[in-house]
Amino acid sequence: MENFIFDTNIFDGIVDGEIKLDEINLKKDKKGFKYFTTHLQMDEISKCKDVERRNNLIDIFNKIKHDKIPTESFVSGYSRSGMAKLGDGLILEELKHDNPKNIEDALIGEVAIKQKIVLVSEDERFRKRVIKKDGIALSLNEFKNLLK
Repeated sequence: MENFIFDTNIFDGIVDGEIKLDEINLKKDKKGFKYFTTHLQMDEISKCKDVERRNNLIDIFNKIKHDKIPTESFVSGYSRSGMAKLGDGLILEELKHDNPKNIEDALIGEVAIKQKIVLVSEDERFRKRVIKKDGIALSLNEFKNLLK
């Protein structure tokens, strides 16, 4: 079984037609793929200023069969009570080191690393940071190849 967590930009790719929702959900059933999210993906989607796009993103998010899991660390102003663990934050600090403004990505990356879940992201720098911390990260194209 493969476990995956999508960076928020992957939902953009689905809305933009770069990958079909049916492919994602079908492989879940046929290959045993399992998808996870944290509260952060929906929080980021909810910030989309374009109302029509935001509604499309929310629709896609809700149609992907996924399990919601807590983040591994709690960061005031970003984390939600009951949806985050009180971790040591060591991996989190290293993931956000060169981009301290992007705490959401660091929190998602920390989940991927600690839970041994494959991160799927279009952000190459983010993928490299996760891989450097012994995580597994794929681009959308690499993920699409697994669906074949």
